[in-house]
Amino acid sequence: MSDCEFLTRIGARVRALRATSGLTQRAVAERAGLSRASIANVEAGRQNLRLRQLGALATALGVQVDRLVVGECGDDGRYDADLS
Repeated sequence: MSDCEFLTRIGARVRALRATSGLTQRAVAERAGLSRASIANVEAGRQNLRLRQLGALATALGVQVDRLVVGECGDDGRYDADLS
């Protein structure tokens, strides 16, 4: 998996979790201590986060960091990162 694909997958997870939680980009940004533009760039797969930022973003979304990085485990025991 390329760096671009990896960032795109994280961005898609962030966007999905944010939407499911009913939060705006601004609300997530405020909770995570990031700018709204940073959240938009993360969701678009254009921003590489530092570990501390990734942790803050996960906390803002109410999930563990691994949920953003690896995804969610499906009924078949595979994580969505395993699905190509």
